[in-house]
Amino acid sequence: GLENCVCVLRNLSYQLYSEIPASVQMRLEGPSRAQDMRHNDPIGCFTPQSKKAKD
Repeated sequence: GLENCVCVLRNLSYQLYSEIPASVQMRLEGPSRAQDMRHNDPIGCFTPQSKKAKD
């Protein structure tokens, strides 16, 4: 009973995910690594110009 319900919900969620528009999918997933790397933002707490990063 419960296993069947979980299986049905899982299958429905996969089907729903395959049918959603690309704009909604982008909001759910966020930017891909390739898109995110274009910004060249520093990773971590300090920017390259930070005094603590230079120490």
